[in-house]
Amino acid sequence: MNAGAGTFNLSNFINTNNLITSSSSPANNATINGSRINISGDITLGVSLQGTTDIYYVGTGTWFSSIYSFLNDFIINTSGTLILNGSIYCRSSSFTYLRGNVRTKNSIFYLPSTTTLINCNKINFDRVIITSGITITMNEFFSGSANLKTNVTASSTTNYTITFQDNFEKIAKFVKLTNCTITRRNQLLMLTNIPDKKTNIGIRYNNNLPNGVPKNDPSVSQSMTYGANYLTSDPCFN
Repeated sequence: MNAGAGTFNLSNFINTNNLITSSSSPANNATINGSRINISGDITLGVSLQGTTDIYYVGTGTWFSSIYSFLNDFIINTSGTLILNGSIYCRSSSFTYLRGNVRTKNSIFYLPSTTTLINCNKINFDRVIITSGITITMNEFFSGSANLKTNVTASSTTNYTITFQDNFEKIAKFVKLTNCTITRRNQLLMLTNIPDKKTNIGIRYNNNLPNGVPKNDPSVSQSMTYGANYLTSDPCFN
């Protein structure tokens, strides 16, 4: 499927192998409204795509580096693999992960404008850059792995803000985080060995109270124990 600048209205689903957007005037977005597009191959954006159409990634392929992006809702729901190649810009009103393998090694996931991220803790991003001063809404925070730690930074020295959709505690691990402000103070617990605390606001760390980590001071009495020669008798046989 090759979409250029202009407006298109869909009445039915479109299933496409590769999605390519291009225009002689890249400043003009391609607008697609209605229904849904299923992408099963590569994504190449030469112009941004906007509108009311939901974009589903359902196959195996590569999302190639581009400053252009989806402004539509974008959903990853695949049994295959999506490879992020280079710099990927996310301006979607919502970016949702449902299932699939997303490979992000050596890529940068840019968040240049306000958006909502759903289940992105299940994608092991390599590097995330968030525009300073904006607010990102999430249901869970980013998490990395022992093999690929996630680096989340601001585009400048001014903080960005993270707002969670509920008031429950969020836990992140294998994440290096800078210039982050959490709307609800202490809602995010970072399990990291070398936290950068100087630029972050409203975050708890694994050696800070309150964090629910035992400090060898149990809140309940220890169970009674007996030596081998002082076993208690079974009351059923007394």
